[in-house]
Amino acid sequence: MALELYTGFPAVIDGTSIGHSQNAECDIGLKRMDIKGEGSLKVINFGEAYREPVGSLETADLKSILDSGDIGINLESGLLSTGNNIMQFQQVAANGSFQSGSNHFTVKSTKAFWGIESISVAQDDDAPALAKLFAHFMAGSTEPMVAAASQALTGSVALSDWYTLGPVYVNGTEIGGEMSIELATGLQFSQQRAGGQTVAEDGRITAQQAELRLGVKNLSILSTAGFGVGNTAGDVDIYLRHNNDSGRTADASSAHILITFSTAKWDFRKLSSTMQGEIINAPTLLNTGTVSVSVASPIPHV
Repeated sequence: MALELYTGFPAVIDGTSIGHSQNAECDIGLKRMDIKGEGSLKVINFGEAYREPVGSLETADLKSILDSGDIGINLESGLLSTGNNIMQFQQVAANGSFQSGSNHFTVKSTKAFWGIESISVAQDDDAPALAKLFAHFMAGSTEPMVAAASQALTGSVALSDWYTLGPVYVNGTEIGGEMSIELATGLQFSQQRAGGQTVAEDGRITAQQAELRLGVKNLSILSTAGFGVGNTAGDVDIYLRHNNDSGRTADASSAHILITFSTAKWDFRKLSSTMQGEIINAPTLLNTGTVSVSVASPIPHV
């Protein structure tokens, strides 16, 4: 039998194709049942205790996943999809690039909970802002995960909008010296089974605790943040700069991403210096209110 080689291909989330993905993974989440008994040194038989299928991927297609008019994965409550969810794997042509037609491999689910684990970006990085997504696949009109060979691919590889580091404002004042941000949503989901089910049909959100981890050069924020946990920061505005084929979009244009914590508290524990003598702060802003998103915001100059 000839060797088959595959690479990843952008996924389909709730029936909508994203234009970019990387490091995609799906796991059936099988908990094996080993049946043991007296009189045998070996396992007598094997079965399934349960399956908890999950998937994950990274994407720079932030506009598609955050825009409520598109896929619209909520940072706090995720997205419950009862549409098509497809992890796609593109077959490589022997001694060439990619196969065409129906020669590819897919893993499909008709019920999935999608969440955003984190969004991160850094100054002078050679990659745009990336979101890490996770999925819990559950039983819908089909089994949670259905694998199929000899499939056509859905969508295409294309990224017309991407985002880079922008400023962070606390109570309307820019922190300044921003070098990196990582927005961790703290969103967790648990699949629920009962009555002898081996796969879940539903689940529940078990945690929501968004926080913004910063790398900043400016030390002046210590005067308001202070060391330790608990000082109130107020509202927090996190901007991601829009870019496209024409370059970086002007700040005044309503094209940038704005993520807002309605209220937050400081968690400030650490200062560190580099070999060049630069001090880098690593404060965290803990969301204590609500989180909102706009994909059509200007960047202010305050």
